[in-house]
Amino acid sequence: MYSTPADSIPAPLGSAQQRAMRIFAALKQWNHQYPNRSFAFTKRLLEREWRIHPDAVKQFFTVYQDHIRHYHDSIGVVNSRTHNCQKGRNLHELKAFIRHKL
Repeated sequence: MYSTPADSIPAPLGSAQQRAMRIFAALKQWNHQYPNRSFAFTKRLLEREWRIHPDAVKQFFTVYQDHIRHYHDSIGVVNSRTHNCQKGRNLHELKAFIRHKL
């Protein structure tokens, strides 16, 4: 199916990091289904939209930064700070999609 960070690296302990991993997997599914409306996986997305504690987000990104960077490169994300603001991105649709997958 879709690879996740857990496929190549042991998952960090903690429910927040596990939730972040599930969100990342669902976001990758969204991007596969809707490549013209792809989203970058960002700290801000996890903190603001999914209410994951900033310390947990920081830890997750520390462990998986290379995997996330490689994934962004593979889908053509040039700037993760501005990618999610491009035309055609609907955050409400993404959140509904991810909620359904969680």
